[in-house]
Amino acid sequence: MDANVQALVTNLSNGEADLVECARIYNDVLTRLATIPILAQFTPTIAPVSGTVAVPGISLLLAFYENVQLGELSVREANWVLPNWREAVGTPVAFVRESVPEVQLQLVPAPNDGGNAQTLSTYGTDTLPIWLQLPVALLVLADEYQRESDHQKIEVSEAAGALGQFLIQLLLKR
Repeated sequence: MDANVQALVTNLSNGEADLVECARIYNDVLTRLATIPILAQFTPTIAPVSGTVAVPGISLLLAFYENVQLGELSVREANWVLPNWREAVGTPVAFVRESVPEVQLQLVPAPNDGGNAQTLSTYGTDTLPIWLQLPVALLVLADEYQRESDHQKIEVSEAAGALGQFLIQLLLKR
């Protein structure tokens, strides 16, 4: 959870918010907002090492190699299309995510010349831009005050949710 969002949630709730529950809600809020175009970040051009590319952010939207968009394959599909894809080298035509850590993707086949790869993903969970922190904090607070607890406040939840959504809509119209 972004430290600034956590501080905002704590301050806006007068310390009532359950920070463990808020961390879960925070991830849910970012997942709901992941499809909004202003939340996307384009990585600078990188030369992949052994065909592996780091994916910043919480949701990979697109991957490119030499400015050509790559499609995603499951391990089963990669094994069918190119049985030796783990050792193959050449110009990448796709990528696989299942066989590598969550924050990476594997180009298929691995590039033989280094080349240039880029990804388009949503912002990472720990580093939201400053202009997004307040709207996200309000949406987290809305869900926190909505759930059944000793500090449930439906009116506060509705107000925080409406203000958070309003701020997101303002960002979309900029």
